[in-house]
Formats: sequence, C-alpha cells, structure tokens
Amino acid sequence: MTCNYLSLELKLKKEKTNLFLGFTFGLNSNTRLIKIEMLTIMILPML
Repeated sequence: MTCNYLSLELKLKKEKTNLFLGFTFGLNSNTRLIKIEMLTIMILPML
C-alpha cells in the first residue's frame, strides 16, 4: 500500500509540474484558465 501511495504521489507531482509548465508557457488564455482550475483542484486537498 505504501508503494502504491508513493508512486501515486510521484505521478501527481509530475502531472502538476506538467500543468504548471503548460500554464506558465501557455499562450491561450482559455487553456490557461482551465489549467489554473485543474491545479487548484489538485493542490487544495494537500493544503
């Protein structure tokens, strides 16, 4: 169970990094908004 949790953590970190990079370098404001929402949804449970 611990191994599954750790791999899930790593996967989430990678996803968040990809979303963050996409948000930072994204030119389309609409996709940027969607990515902010996705980031918020992913980060909020961890606060």
